Amino acid sequence: MAFALMRAIEPRSVRFGADHLARNPVPYLTAAAFTASEVLRGGPDGIVFRILAHKDIMEAPQ
Repeated sequence: MAFALMRAIEPRSVRFGADHLARNPVPYLTAAAFTASEVLRGGPDGIVFRILAHKDIMEAPQ
C-alpha cells in the first residue's frame, strides 16, 4: 500500500522537488565509486533503505 502511494505521487515529487521516492539508490552509489557493504530494506513494503557504503581513498603517487 505505501509503495503504491509513493509510485502514485512520484511524478509530482520529481517535477517539483527532483525527489525520486521509489528509486533504488544502490546502482547510483556504485556508479559514483562507492562500495555498499550493507543494504537493508525495511518499513512498509520495503520502502526504507539503510545503506552502509564507503569510498576507498587512493594514495597520491610520490
